[in-house]
Amino acid sequence: MVDEPSKPYRRPARLIGMSGLKYRSMLMRSQVDFAMEHTVPDAVLQGSVEDAMSTPFLKLERPGVRIVKSVPTATLDRTSVDPA
Repeated sequence: MVDEPSKPYRRPARLIGMSGLKYRSMLMRSQVDFAMEHTVPDAVLQGSVEDAMSTPFLKLERPGVRIVKSVPTATLDRTSVDPA
């Protein structure tokens, strides 16, 4: 993740597309949504492989995706309406 302290969000350093990979959907109450049929090499996850080994992997470097940082509970309490 790329974190800029002055921003209310973080961005993933890279995304790995699943469309060319074998995976299966998991049951509704599972801790994960998908399970990969084969492992993804660490080098692909780190973005350092650009040869035949990485061909089936679609890698997006620094995609335009924002993930909102969590808001502390104390901050949420201060925004409640005063009953007075």
